[in-house]
Amino acid sequence: MRARWMTLAALAAAVAVAHPRDIAATAPAAPQAPDVALAPEGGATLLSYNVEGLPWPVRFGRAAAADRIAASLAGLRAEGRQPHIVAVQEAFSGEAQAIGARAGYAYRALGPAPEMPGAAPRSAADLAFANQARVWRGEALGKAENSGLALFSDYPILWTRAVAFPDYACAGWDCLANKGVLLVALQRPGEARPLIVADTHLNARGASGASGSRSGYAYRRQVDALRAALAAVPGDADLLLAGDFNIGGDPAREAVMRVALFAPLGLRAAAVEAACGATCRRPTLPGPDAAGALAGAKSLIAYRAGLGSHFAPAGLLGHFGGAGGQMLSDHVGIERRFLARG
Repeated sequence: MRARWMTLAALAAAVAVAHPRDIAATAPAAPQAPDVALAPEGGATLLSYNVEGLPWPVRFGRAAAADRIAASLAGLRAEGRQPHIVAVQEAFSGEAQAIGARAGYAYRALGPAPEMPGAAPRSAADLAFANQARVWRGEALGKAENSGLALFSDYPILWTRAVAFPDYACAGWDCLANKGVLLVALQRPGEARPLIVADTHLNARGASGASGSRSGYAYRRQVDALRAALAAVPGDADLLLAGDFNIGGDPAREAVMRVALFAPLGLRAAAVEAACGATCRRPTLPGPDAAGALAGAKSLIAYRAGLGSHFAPAGLLGHFGGAGGQMLSDHVGIERRFLARG
């Protein structure tokens, strides 16, 4: 336990430098209320949100922030405007994981626990990468935290699958969390086939404290693992992918996402939390061009309609957590409604 807190204390010092607290958000040019009316049969509304639920001493005051997030979601529910599904990242603390229950969501799923093993190195390059781990950057110390992934739903959960990224596929301080992907099958009203929702959080760049080449290699291997997990989803299932992808303005990361994930799986972007500066976040509707949609993304929502399905986004882009107002996290939540048309 003492070693765990020593690593977290070291991480706190690093993150304090890497993550300025004065995060700003800019709303769209014409602010829009979230379009979260109850979806008709086969539909759903998804909110993806990094709640910054990092534990003390890495962050201070996040328990109170989790209370405010839960209260805001409960307020939307009281008005009948709550998102049906909430996929969150950085829900490391008990308070962050309790947001769903406190906001009135009946169903909850959590991502990989600290003790869940990931795959071992499979190639000479993987083994060389693993052997170059740097303890003083948080690598090779073991997993001090869970994945931070959680999903809250109004719809019944049929099954869940948590997959930890390969043990070696992380860089810097990100290695203290057991990051991976959480897949959840939901039963939508009036729809026989389930809706599969995947939630993930990929390796940071500068905030990880690792070199660009090292964080880049970890990122590519995490995307490979994510693609493998999503490839197991049946082709006739409607699929939603949410999470914090940490692309930012990095062309290499954008290319990896586009070529290694979006293209082979037939994914399309539906909503993006774009980086508009070092401390600025803006919810945006992506254009039809995949490269342009992903270029500045921090968090995003993507989708794929199952075979024979007309599942697609509809309505306005929604935002949550302080765009244009007080920030509840260092991210802005992005929200999109989907309909099963036809």
